[in-house]
Order: sequence, then structure tokens, then C-alpha cells
Amino acid sequence: MTITGQAFDLADDTDAAPDDPTAIAMSTAHRTGDALHHLARASQRMQAARAASSPELRAAHTGHLARHLKHALKAAHGLTEGIRDHYPAEAAELEQVKEAVGLARGYELNPRSGMISLDLPQGTVTLVPGGVSDHHITVVYLGPDVDDEAFAQACARARAAAAAMPGPLPGTVGGIGTFPPSKGSDGKVPAWAGVVLPGAERLRSSLEDLSASEHKDWKPHVTVAYVEPGEALPAPVPATPVTFTHLSVHRGDDEVQRFPLGGSAAGLAGETLSGQAVTLAKAVSEDAGAATTAHLLETTLHELAHARRHAQAMTQDTSDDEWEFNADHAEKHLGGAAEHAGKLAQHFRDNYPDVAKWLEGLGEVTAGAEDGGGKQHARYEKGGETIGAQMANGRRSPGS
Repeated sequence: MTITGQAFDLADDTDAAPDDPTAIAMSTAHRTGDALHHLARASQRMQAARAASSPELRAAHTGHLARHLKHALKAAHGLTEGIRDHYPAEAAELEQVKEAVGLARGYELNPRSGMISLDLPQGTVTLVPGGVSDHHITVVYLGPDVDDEAFAQACARARAAAAAMPGPLPGTVGGIGTFPPSKGSDGKVPAWAGVVLPGAERLRSSLEDLSASEHKDWKPHVTVAYVEPGEALPAPVPATPVTFTHLSVHRGDDEVQRFPLGGSAAGLAGETLSGQAVTLAKAVSEDAGAATTAHLLETTLHELAHARRHAQAMTQDTSDDEWEFNADHAEKHLGGAAEHAGKLAQHFRDNYPDVAKWLEGLGEVTAGAEDGGGKQHARYEKGGETIGAQMANGRRSPGS
């Protein structure tokens, strides 16, 4: 069982929605709102704990942080159970994601491996069982050990390259092809879907000098799986339209900065992913919408579970160095949970009209609350951005 599937002490949440469309939509909205509400408060407590003037005050804020993360995780687990009980397509996608979590990507990604890429919206390409889950077009591979200076340089170059483009890049992904096995693929055969993307060559040429790849010829593609030599290939990917709006710079699994193609104030300022309002378009199909729901929910659970574990460690009587180590990681995972929970709420608004109605109602009620923080919480619940912006503006450097 993965960490996101662990119940911890959250199994007491038995408020299952009746088998009624209105009750189901309301429950989905309420659980989403509950998770966002507690994430907002956890973010405030994290910042207060960082700024505490005494060990006693720090301990008080840390205790509240841990409790809000517990309740956020409880709400997310309740939402997951509701999805499993009442949304068959999304439930099936959750099972596929669950099977994929923890599986090898087919290649080894070092903690400081880096790349500049065009990332596909989740659900665009159906996940191959045991295959690659992070579907993207690698524009430039930066190498296996990208230090802070090199990462900053790559971000500056990517920001400039993205701003120089006329705007988003529309194209098509489809088919199936292979590359010969190599050292970089651990001797496996990379299976990929081809990409027709006019304008991508311009991005590549402006960044090509940063490439550390063993392959000199660049062919835009989306890797879907790595298979053993002689094994059957995955089925061809149906021709699928896709539009890329951002150029991304990745280091390791969870460090990423994104810059809008065509440039904007946000992109030129170099905001981190958690601080950007990355727009989620209306799903291109019901299947894609279900897949996006599953991926965003699973990722939210994953980040929340890790944030809570580190927050619990912060409540222990530890040294300052240990507290700082756990605080760095709790803050990083809290930012990731906030980002994906916000995206999930926006995805519900864009693609689930019945849920959207109740989410909007929650925002209006919260905005009218006279609790001193209601308006701030409502901004997050309605836009899915406030917490991420707080985390980006107040974040300390993450621990190793």
C-alpha cells in the first residue's frame, strides 16, 4: 500500500453521500472545500511557526499546523471514497494511477537531474500500465547533476526563450515508435508517440547549447513506456490535439519552474509553479476529464501525506536542525498539496457543473464570514491560487 493509501487515524470519517445526484455533488464540493480550507490555515500556521519568537510559540503554531494537515488529509480521503463510490470512470482511473504509483519510470531520475520540457496536460495521453507517467517533450536534457547555479541559468534561458515565442504551440501527438536501447534508457527500448508541433524547433535551437544528451539528433516525441528488447510495444496513441502554453524547467521529481510561451508578467518574474495560475482548459473528452481528476487527487493525497508526516515530526522534541529539516520538507509538500488541490477545484468548476455550483456557493458563504480570515480563504477556494502564492513568497530554501 502506498503512503497515499494509508488510512492513518482517518478512518472515522463515515459521512458517505446518499445515492442522489445533488447529495453527491454537494459532498464532492464540500470535501474539496474542506481540504482547501485546512490547507489555507496550515499555510498560515507554517509561516507563523517560521516567524515565532520563542520555542513555546513555535510549538503552538506547529501543533495547529499538524492538526490542519490531518483534517485536510481526512477531507481528501473522504473525497477519494466519494469518487470511488459515485464516479465510475474516475474510480477506474484512480485504480490505474494507484497501480502506476511507485512503479519505475523505465529510467533512473537522480534527485538533481534536469531538463527543459513541454509538459502535456494530465490525461492527454492514456497511461500505459507500468509505463511513463510524466508525459512531456524533452526540449533539452540538462544532465544528471544540475547545481543551483546551472538551474538558475537554465531558468533564465528558458524564460527568455519562452517569452520570445509568439504564443502557445498547438500540435498533435499520436502513433508509436521506438529508439534503440542505450545506456540512458538502462538497456530498454524507449517507446514513444510522435509529435507534430510547428515552432518547437525554434525553442530547441535557442536552447540547444545547454544539452547534455548523448543523442545529438533531436526528434520531438512523448515517451510512453520503456520495454525490454523483444517485448510487444504499447498500442499506438490515437492522434490527439494538444496545445502547450508553458515551457518548464525541471530538477528532480518535484522542483519545477514554468514560463508562459509568449511571455507575461508572471513568467518574466520567474514565479515557481506553486505561485503561478496555470490555467486548466476544459477537458477534451470525458475520459481525459476523468483521468485528470484521478491524477490531481492522487497527487494531492501524496503531497498531503508527506506534509503531515513531516509536520508530525516537527511536533516532537527535536533539535533546531531537525525541526528545520522537517519544516523545509513539510513546507515543500504543503505547497505541492495546495497547488494540486487548487487545480482539482478548478477542474471541477470547468468540467463538473453540478459540483461547480456548490463550490461557488461555498466561496460566497466563506467570503461573508466575519472571522478575519474568511475573505482570504474564499479567494483560495474560488481561485485555487492563494496558498501557492503565499508559499512561493514565504518559502525558505528546501532541505536536501
